[in-house]
Amino acid sequence: MIAAGSLSDRERINSVRGLACLLLVAFHSVTSATEAMGHGDRTLSLIAEQAFLSIRMPLFSMIAGCIYAMHPVAPGGYARFVRKKGWRILVPCIFTTIILILAKNMLGRRAPCDTDCMLGHLVLPYEHLWFLPAIFCVFVAAAALDVLFPQQRRRATLIALAAACLLFFSPLRQIQAYAIGNAFYLAPFFFGGAAIYLFRDEITPRMARGWPWLLAATIIVYAINFTLMARGMSSGRDSLAALALGLLACGGLLIFFPRIGLLARIGVYSFTIYLYHFVFLSLANRIGFDLFSVTAIGIVLGLAGPILVEVAMMRFAPALGFLIGQPRRRPRSEPSLALSGGG
Repeated sequence: MIAAGSLSDRERINSVRGLACLLLVAFHSVTSATEAMGHGDRTLSLIAEQAFLSIRMPLFSMIAGCIYAMHPVAPGGYARFVRKKGWRILVPCIFTTIILILAKNMLGRRAPCDTDCMLGHLVLPYEHLWFLPAIFCVFVAAAALDVLFPQQRRRATLIALAAACLLFFSPLRQIQAYAIGNAFYLAPFFFGGAAIYLFRDEITPRMARGWPWLLAATIIVYAINFTLMARGMSSGRDSLAALALGLLACGGLLIFFPRIGLLARIGVYSFTIYLYHFVFLSLANRIGFDLFSVTAIGIVLGLAGPILVEVAMMRFAPALGFLIGQPRRRPRSEPSLALSGGG
């Protein structure tokens, strides 16, 4: 039997965060290694992309929704909440954009970017950083719901989840400015995570008894979604199968995934890993000697490098913590504040 309280277990939630980081870094390690080694056969890269495409970023979003539901915006605190979220999410996004573009120029990568390009990426997010302005938009919408319906959070969350699932298929997904279209992509999973937490007393006992059915449904939908992507009939981010897989798989992980010490320690630094793992993948490309060694080194450096950056920054220059979403020194066991809830 799964206890409803496990949904607020910090170490277990950090374990899920750590898993999400591992999936993200492993995928980018494979694709970066394939590009660096100049392999004409992109089979491994395509498999890595398609295997968990419909799970990777939805899992980050669902975790954010669950944690937000634990610590919703306080009454009268909407403006303060938006300011803090902007400071903790958008400022690191802008700073990291500059760092990545400068690094690409210094390393002589293809298509270097000049100052005008940097300014353009304030509107059109740079590479993997699209997630940050997108999830910021979702946070703002979720907080507005709590302010408007403070006594009806559960009902408002269910309505928001239903609306987000409908808008998942809308033309609004095509809006590229400020990653607004991607906000509509992430919203169903965010509100799904919030709903799981708000209805935990009703959900977890039933899920504990019905986990074989959930697992079977997830496997079936996964097979359908993978087949659609393999045949070019879906991007893995726009189909009903992709939406269903994200909700089923990420919801199942959020409820059932156990505490794993190593993943929990990684999860504490999830925000910094998300920001800077690409920098260390470039280093791995220069150390490895074949596709598999570059990939393996990339996974290790992509996880360990950002962790060392955060540890060093919070120890020797804590005043700069805002650049990684940490405006103050925090205990090592606490998760990254940037994608958390109301504070």
